[in-house]
Amino acid sequence: MPTTPSEALFLLLNTGCIGLDMVFFLIRNMNCFV
Repeated sequence: MPTTPSEALFLLLNTGCIGLDMVFFLIRNMNCFV
């Protein structure tokens, strides 16, 4: 597992469309928490 946000973001970007889906999913969750 990535230990830093930059590493996690790098891996998400490398996964292509699946990574983008995860990014949007996380953004939606953050908006709900905030």
